[in-house]
Amino acid sequence: MIYLILFLLFLFPVLFCDYKLWNHGDSYERGNIYQGYYIFLYVLVVLLFGLRNYVGGDTIGYMEMWHEIPLVGELSHFDFVHAKYQPLWYIFNSVCKSITGDFWLFQIMHATIVNGIVFYTISRYSQYRFTVVLVYAIATMLYFNCEILRESLSLSFGLLGLAYYKDKKWKMYYLFVLIALCIHKSATILLFLPLLYKYASSTISSRNLLVIIGVGFVFSTFLCDKIVIYLFPFFLKAFDKYSKMEYASMLGNVRAVFIVGLLAYLLKCYENTTDDKLKQVYICAKFYLLTKVFGLFLPIFSTRFSNNFEIFYLILMGDFIWNHYGAKKILVLALYANF
Repeated sequence: MIYLILFLLFLFPVLFCDYKLWNHGDSYERGNIYQGYYIFLYVLVVLLFGLRNYVGGDTIGYMEMWHEIPLVGELSHFDFVHAKYQPLWYIFNSVCKSITGDFWLFQIMHATIVNGIVFYTISRYSQYRFTVVLVYAIATMLYFNCEILRESLSLSFGLLGLAYYKDKKWKMYYLFVLIALCIHKSATILLFLPLLYKYASSTISSRNLLVIIGVGFVFSTFLCDKIVIYLFPFFLKAFDKYSKMEYASMLGNVRAVFIVGLLAYLLKCYENTTDDKLKQVYICAKFYLLTKVFGLFLPIFSTRFSNNFEIFYLILMGDFIWNHYGAKKILVLALYANF
């Protein structure tokens, strides 16, 4: 029953706010109630996940290692070099533990930061923010807040860095990437994105997609493992683990290919957009496509690296649902949520 109530709370503004925005266009006035309800949903999410009790496999694992986290005064004697995780993760945990020994404060702080940045990013780039938040709630929220705690904290700072990508503000970009990398090593992929600026700002075509698939095959088969071994040995264990993963069935392989085609079509619809915000979303969503293509050959790209760009994909999807399908086909959300 509680999940039904939560779903209705997220659905309500889609029908009564985003629908009016779609129906009336720029003439629709979004006042304090509109903004207030958005903040209400954010606070609701923070409380929901901040006060949860033993929800999520990774959450339970971090709860069990909570007693190993040093207090702030003990950090000077902590062996960061040989520690299992990245340094900022321990520092973040240490600050929370020094305030109170209870794990709930860590959960509150984590949910506040991760969802705060996600909600901010959605609000900044999406015209139909409630629709995007609804899809986020259905498809990704539980995963970000209960399962990939270190990675979601890292990718939230990556989101802040990606905001500077389109305008080539590399100093600010790499500042946030460095923060993200000091929390989780999956942010390593963000280091190379400036080298792919031409790809990110280019158009989508069948020929280009085939080239990307070909490059993905060559890269994953002959180059990727060597790059990891020689340049990123700290990533070798995790890379080897995820590289050996396979899709569970033929249906899983078909679904993976279908997602790539769907993403390419979605991006094709926005390649000529003149909206500056949607152009930023388009650029970042192209990296989501790239990770999904490479994920056809190396699952670590689609199961881990793609998380860095998923929010931009959801934003693009939210606009697509209204401006290409219309309100009468709003149930297409359920279909997209499965991806």
